[in-house]
Amino acid sequence: MQSNRWIVCLSCSILVFALRTSSALVLAADAIPAYRFVTVDIPTPKGQLGFTTLADINESGEISGGFTDTNLGAFGFVLDKKMRQIQVRCSKDVIATVPQAINKHGEIAGSATVVIQRIPSMIPPFEILITKTSGFYRDKRGRCTLLDFPNAKLTEAVGINDDGQVVGDYQDAAGNFHGFFWDAGLFLTIDVTFPNATV
Repeated sequence: MQSNRWIVCLSCSILVFALRTSSALVLAADAIPAYRFVTVDIPTPKGQLGFTTLADINESGEISGGFTDTNLGAFGFVLDKKMRQIQVRCSKDVIATVPQAINKHGEIAGSATVVIQRIPSMIPPFEILITKTSGFYRDKRGRCTLLDFPNAKLTEAVGINDDGQVVGDYQDAAGNFHGFFWDAGLFLTIDVTFPNATV
């Protein structure tokens, strides 16, 4: 039985030569590149459970990501090249942020959980929060703009380019999802149709 194996090197700075043979792979190269891995964990108070996730990295080495713990819930952060953490917070009614993308200027796009109603309760924590999902755009000065497509049930921002234009999706009143493009306060719906596609 013939076994064929291939090596593909996408980031090598050296020439790699591979031969397909019946039982072995012959590889000629001066050296295999070495990579350094860094673990990123946001510290948690003693006894708290939590996890850290990284979403994107820009050309300057800034990283956007999110952190969740049992006390604070989810919040976003930016790590600079020296691994210093800057929290991504918006207004007082935003109880969670989830950054998805960061551009070369440090502008961020993501999703936020926004309180739209607070109902008093006799049971701790003494209020019930009614929330919705909004997109957000955070400029390089740290100012957040919530992105809510008009009349949408929810809006999620997932990408940003170096011009500060944001893309994502929203759910309309009928429950259907659509793509959107946002630029300086203006929304554009983007629906791509495919032949024989079903929803």
